Amino acid sequence: HTWGKSCDHFLAYSDEDWLIPNASGVKTIPLRQGLATYEDIWQSVQLIWTDLANKLATHTLDFDYVTFSGDDALFIVPNLRAYLAELPPLTKDNALQTKHEFKPNGFEIIGGVAESSVSSGFPWVGGAGYVVNRGAIAARLLSKCDPELRQRRASEEDWLTSECLFAAGVFPRDTRDDEGNPRFCPRGPGQSCNESPDVSPSKDAVLFHYLEGQRRQTVVDRLYGCRSSDRQPVRTA
Repeated sequence: HTWGKSCDHFLAYSDEDWLIPNASGVKTIPLRQGLATYEDIWQSVQLIWTDLANKLATHTLDFDYVTFSGDDALFIVPNLRAYLAELPPLTKDNALQTKHEFKPNGFEIIGGVAESSVSSGFPWVGGAGYVVNRGAIAARLLSKCDPELRQRRASEEDWLTSECLFAAGVFPRDTRDDEGNPRFCPRGPGQSCNESPDVSPSKDAVLFHYLEGQRRQTVVDRLYGCRSSDRQPVRTA
């Protein structure tokens, strides 16, 4: 009803099978049946990766990038499309350093990294909402992760996804704008976008978090009501 309708595809993974009201026949994908609790999120994300990889392999779905988020996130899709379309290749100079040696491999996870972890050696990408490119999904990188990590029952899927991808040689990039302001804001509009107080979002912000119900609709109406066009240089799922 809000930002999802600006995507090329919208996949509503759920633990239940139901028709989304007023959504032109869109149904949930009950992939997470039996995994309905907060502690099941990591197991659910792994199932979603497998399902997406299967859809790519059978040519029933195609995309360049896919977003991951909960239902309280708000992606500003025109800004996200524009950002991804102009993204330079990932290099040692613009990648955030993990404890692994950088080697270009074409795999990417793109999102916000907390200020305190940027130089920590483990710049995990926050789960407010992030983007994974097609290559990483098609390569089924999560399924190649340490079995002990894969079997863990936990809610911190963002930390565990980062752990698995970093081990596979994936590096996050600095997604802040030229002024150092976050494009991926882990909080709502009007709140600081990092641990430090008064960190403003980028004027080209692509994500806000903790927005639900009428508040999210109000933000969407203000954002999209004044836009004359929706640039679509890349395909986003």
